[in-house]
Amino acid sequence: MDNPELDFSQYETVIARLEEIVRRLETGQVTLAEGMALFREAQRLSQAADRLLSRAEAELAATPMAGEG
Repeated sequence: MDNPELDFSQYETVIARLEEIVRRLETGQVTLAEGMALFREAQRLSQAADRLLSRAEAELAATPMAGEG
């Protein structure tokens, strides 16, 4: 977490790619090898999205609520 500012565009990019992968897999027009490669990429992207969400949750938890303090 080098940059204290969370870049939400990274999350949006990851989700867009995941959606693209799902569309390709749903067509059934990919070979088994392509499907496996897409599946592995989707797993990596899903993990990246999870990390980004965890960072966002941590940032929110560290932010004081209005009216506090």
